[in-house]
Amino acid sequence: MRTASIIIAVLCFMMALQPGKVQSRYSVFKYSGDVSVCKEKSSTWSGVSKRMSVDPSDVCRVLKGGSLSILDKETSRIFTFDEEGIIDVKALIEKSEAASRNVTARLNSSLASELAKERRPLPTYSVLGATTRDNGDEGFAQVRIPTMTDTVYSVLRQYADSVFAGRAIHSSDSITVEKEMVDEGEFCFMISNRTHSLLYFNILRLNHKTKAISFSITPLESAAEIFIPDMMYLRLSQYPFAHDQDNEYSYLFFATSNMIDFHALHRMMMDDALVSDLPANYSSSLQVVSLD
Repeated sequence: MRTASIIIAVLCFMMALQPGKVQSRYSVFKYSGDVSVCKEKSSTWSGVSKRMSVDPSDVCRVLKGGSLSILDKETSRIFTFDEEGIIDVKALIEKSEAASRNVTARLNSSLASELAKERRPLPTYSVLGATTRDNGDEGFAQVRIPTMTDTVYSVLRQYADSVFAGRAIHSSDSITVEKEMVDEGEFCFMISNRTHSLLYFNILRLNHKTKAISFSITPLESAAEIFIPDMMYLRLSQYPFAHDQDNEYSYLFFATSNMIDFHALHRMMMDDALVSDLPANYSSSLQVVSLD
């Protein structure tokens, strides 16, 4: 009997040492109507619930009139599928992301057309990054992009380190960035540019627990660089985010009038091994605003 008790105790101890299941990056943020999910390696459908963990391979079924919103806990982005159909989580996110990028691309095109009417530099987009057709100097602009990207990375990295350390940073006086609540627990960013320059921008999400840095708006194809002309405001409703009730995250808005490679900058910010050694005021053209 004593031997059996010892064996049971050892087994319980070993089970306690076993690593738990890796928490999924995605969860159900909200839903309406008749929505169900079929988990991977399962052949049965079950109803969904808020905060329910889902994996990219899980299949979702949304009946007519229903909708399903998935939360990416790594970036706080919300992805919504509001049509009848059967779709896996990975495809749902890709479809929603594509829709957001299309909205941004149309917005960029509309703004660029207005700039062209005013005979101002016309922004264009390429894999390399933002370029302009201003005085036929596109080649020279592309040569400078890598250098400016390195500079912006160095300065942003130090700003992020300052936020993590709890040090106050001097935000731009010419840029206003606010969170606008669009639904329960959901917000989008409102941006106002009061400078006298067209600015290319993005928003970093800073995780205070893990010190991880992620782009709130992933640089992809034609929507890689979002720009805002001078003396204008934008409401980025195409990029909804979940409200952080635990204050685990901060956001760092950054904008520059210089042309940089947002794709390369995204990769650099993900690499913890890179070290910045430039003073934080090195790039006077970089506009930064910190938000909790």
